[in-house]
Amino acid sequence: MANLLQWAGRAVSSAKEAFDELLHPRGPDGRFIKKWGMGEKAARQVAQILTTGRARTFPSDAAAGQFAFNTHHRTSKPGWNISKFIRDFDGTNEQLRAGKTDAATASYTKMFDDNSAPLAETSSPPDDH
Repeated sequence: MANLLQWAGRAVSSAKEAFDELLHPRGPDGRFIKKWGMGEKAARQVAQILTTGRARTFPSDAAAGQFAFNTHHRTSKPGWNISKFIRDFDGTNEQLRAGKTDAATASYTKMFDDNSAPLAETSSPPDDH
C-alpha cells in the first residue's frame, strides 16, 4: 500500500509540473475555453516581419540607454518649441501664403531658421558630351 501511495504522489506532482495554465485558458465561469487562433494570412505576415525585420542592436547597455534617452528627448533641443509648432502651424502658414508678416509669424519663422542645418553645396553632374 505504501508503494501505491508513493507512486500516486509522484504521478500527481509530475502532472502538476506538466500542466501549464497558459495553455489551458478558462472563461469567466472557470470552464475551459477554446484557445484563440490567428488566421493563416496574419500568421504569414507576422512570420515575414519577424524574418525580414532587423532588431536594433547596441554594443553596450550604455549605448542602448543613450539611444532611448535621445529618442525621448528629440523635441527638447534649445530654441525649438513643439507645442508652438503644432498650435500655430495653420495660422502661420496662411499668413505666409498671403504675404503677411506680423510678430507671431516672424517668431515662428525665426524658430525654423535658427534650427535649420546648412546644406552642403552640391555641384551639378558633369556633362558626358
